[in-house]
Amino acid sequence: MKRNPKLIYLFIITTCLIFLLAVDVNAQDLRGTLVRFRDQTIRPLYPIIIGVVFLIGAMMNIGEVWGEHKNWKAFLSKVGIYIGICLIIIAVYEFVSGLSV
Repeated sequence: MKRNPKLIYLFIITTCLIFLLAVDVNAQDLRGTLVRFRDQTIRPLYPIIIGVVFLIGAMMNIGEVWGEHKNWKAFLSKVGIYIGICLIIIAVYEFVSGLSV
């Protein structure tokens, strides 16, 4: 069975991020630094990153609607899957950012 290395890399990165977020930060200076980093860096870039992911997903599937064999159903279902993934990522981010740091 051949494994997709992209999925493995995504799983490793996601797991590392979850473990980093789960670490109990006891130092007040580090806590303030993390809050400032989240507020000043991650929050402004987050919608841009999600938009880029959505556009890349749409552009990868645009070939479904051009050409001789047009398949709108496949295009819309694949783009719908990308939208669903983006919404799940947004929900997880909002949940984690809502936790007390």
